[in-house]
Amino acid sequence: MDQQQALQKIKELQTELEEHNYNYYVLAQPSISDYEFDMKLKELESLEKEHGIDDPNSPTKRVGSDLSSDFEQVEHKYSMLSLSNAYSEEEIRDFDTRVKKLIGTECEYVCELKYDGSSISLTYENGQLVRAVTRGDGVKGDDVTTNVRTIKSIPLKLRGTDYPESFEIRGEILMPFEVFNQLNAELEERGEALLANPRNTAAGTLKMKNSAVVASRKLDAYLYYLLGENLPEDGHYQNLQKAKEWGFKISEHMQLCPTLEDVFDFLRKWDTERFNLPVATDGVVIKVNSKRLQNNLGFTAKSPRWAIAYKFKAESVSTRILGITYQVGRTGAITPVAILEPVQIAGTTVRRASLHNSDIIESLNLHENDYVFVEKGGEIIPKITGVAQTNEFNTAFLFPKKCPECESLLIKKEDEAAHYCPNEDNCPPQIKGKIEHFVSRKALDIDGIGEETISLLYKKNLLNDVSDLYKIEENSSRIIGLETLNIPEDETSEEYIDALKIPLERIIYAFKDAPTLKLCKILATDFTSEDISNISIEAISDKLKTDNTTSRKIFNFFQNTPQLRSFLVNRPKNAKWTYPEAILTKIAGINPSDAEKISSYYKFYYFITKAGIKEIEEKGLINFMEASKLSAFFNNKKIDHEKLNHINKVSIQQKTFDNIIKGLENSKNVTFERVLYGLGIRYVGETVAKKLAKEFKTIDRLVKATIEEMVEVEDIGERIAESVKAYFQNEKHLLLIEKLKIAGLQFEVQEKESSSDQILNGLTFVVTGNFGSKVIRENLKLKIEELGGKVSSSISKNTDYLIAGEKAGPEKLKKAETLGVKVRNKDQFEEEFNINL
Repeated sequence: MDQQQALQKIKELQTELEEHNYNYYVLAQPSISDYEFDMKLKELESLEKEHGIDDPNSPTKRVGSDLSSDFEQVEHKYSMLSLSNAYSEEEIRDFDTRVKKLIGTECEYVCELKYDGSSISLTYENGQLVRAVTRGDGVKGDDVTTNVRTIKSIPLKLRGTDYPESFEIRGEILMPFEVFNQLNAELEERGEALLANPRNTAAGTLKMKNSAVVASRKLDAYLYYLLGENLPEDGHYQNLQKAKEWGFKISEHMQLCPTLEDVFDFLRKWDTERFNLPVATDGVVIKVNSKRLQNNLGFTAKSPRWAIAYKFKAESVSTRILGITYQVGRTGAITPVAILEPVQIAGTTVRRASLHNSDIIESLNLHENDYVFVEKGGEIIPKITGVAQTNEFNTAFLFPKKCPECESLLIKKEDEAAHYCPNEDNCPPQIKGKIEHFVSRKALDIDGIGEETISLLYKKNLLNDVSDLYKIEENSSRIIGLETLNIPEDETSEEYIDALKIPLERIIYAFKDAPTLKLCKILATDFTSEDISNISIEAISDKLKTDNTTSRKIFNFFQNTPQLRSFLVNRPKNAKWTYPEAILTKIAGINPSDAEKISSYYKFYYFITKAGIKEIEEKGLINFMEASKLSAFFNNKKIDHEKLNHINKVSIQQKTFDNIIKGLENSKNVTFERVLYGLGIRYVGETVAKKLAKEFKTIDRLVKATIEEMVEVEDIGERIAESVKAYFQNEKHLLLIEKLKIAGLQFEVQEKESSSDQILNGLTFVVTGNFGSKVIRENLKLKIEELGGKVSSSISKNTDYLIAGEKAGPEKLKKAETLGVKVRNKDQFEEEFNINL
């Protein structure tokens, strides 16, 4: 095509892609697939390059640049003041009284969710984004325009024509929870320190010098305040509705409130509803709607008189810090964890709180037996937010200089927050952690070998690195029959507390004629006390999706176990587990005070059953009458006490051993990229392993690759390349790889006979549910990717198919139906695409 035709095509593609961006990121209603979008974007990119077009507002500029630059400070045209805070309805009433006294009349308010992110001010001229500035000190902020251009929910060019020639719009840059959790999962996979919360991560991302990294972080933005000389309406709410028409992402939850009671209704609703949002919020902003009245009310030195922020209360409690333990991860990262006097927060008992790194401990200036404030708020992991009461005469907590496990001197790189133990091949937690990683589902996926089995074999000196796994068969005589109780030494740890508990499914499973453990778990979790009380064949069939014969057997099982049924009906609401004393009281019928004495003395159910009635009676814990009840309970042929004990015991019997051998044999067919991931090289997660395997094809070529060659691979930076190079420069690691080669593992990419047959190209799949022993979920995902498809973890408008196995999540099925996503089972999927798994 000639220059004129090319320019016309470029303009058409830019307009079309901006429309698709708007549909996807603002309206959440994509009209084309990711693949189609990418193809059009590549076409535009090619045309722009060929014809020398460098349009800063082109969709091709959304990907960010690798160039680094310091941020220029820019003075705000309108100061970015802070809002006054309120923490009670009474304070909101006072605010309302002040407003009405100053304006002398009634007024209408607007309630908006207060998003917990990083404030931004965007300036538009002639419908184009010209500047993005952070809040800074309120007078001046950093110019982060280059980074903000990568955020796809922020329009570079406005829609329509009725916007002012020049105006400013303010809002909040956020990182959605889903993106934050995915980022932390990737960091954990690479053995890096985890990020504290979405707010800090969003703020830090916005100030990164590499806008390509910013683009990869998938930041989002909500806009909430329009400023300028010629705004279309007097009403703040109405102006934002116009801004929505121009292409801005405006919260759908904003609400006009004619009366103060409407405001309070909004506050009460969102005090609980906020937890269902995809991004963090910490309150509600209440504004006078009329711009004219806002101008009349004006500002104090620090904040506007026409707005106030109502802050939700994060549940915060004070408790005593008993100590700090230091956990060593598989990559040697040291994570400090505060051991707390148990305290109730947001309905759960909290005994521990992560302190992240040495900087946190130092900033809090913690001492032994300090009383600290602990919060859960919207975050899952409890955090210490401050010191409530300290005694500086007590010993201060100091971060250790040596590894708590192997006493090697710790190291800390300048650009990292975490300390590391460098003794990766001889530090016990690192050795066991690497083996656990190697056998994990996403790596070699070796059945029968869990954390407890690895600990047992390591303790017996039968497992010192991953190559020893392939010597297990020759050591069968030393392994079959091994048995130990898996009881954590630290009685304050969550692991110890969990070891005391008996899951409800285990209690059901322990009774004679019980269904499979898998079905017992569903009975324990999906059936309420009321369901068990009114148990019926129809209800069992409906919830368990079992045939009539199986449903009748389960119904008869409950009819024949009145003690179990009574126990399940009278359990605490939503209980998923219980302690041994509840078993003794509710099922064995022991007096509650005697049951508590027995459990306090023996603690674990295993020791109670092994002690024997005579020993328990001799210790004076119970009288003859109660001992008789206990004897009858232990000798009841309807209950298999070993099944109840199983949770606290690790045992390798012939069947388990056979499963391990089978899993090891199957691991020899696992692809090179997963073997590479399984080696546990620092910073090498699933994605990095795939890209390195695809580029270098064999382990030998990767071992010889230079840092420069690795950096040329997409998404491989210097830090990753240096880590990979350092790993292969260690003679022990090269010897390990040779041993694994001899064992028969895959260390080169197996070229597919029909690699060009990408029949799933451009389609996005979500896989959920169980697919039986022959077709496990991971193999199904790999097949989809092999044929050009994309596998996502969550359903969105962008999802083409949900492949659902048995017991598929009801929420995912419901969402798929709502969004019009096609749902297929395995057989339907195979038939539709002519695939044989």
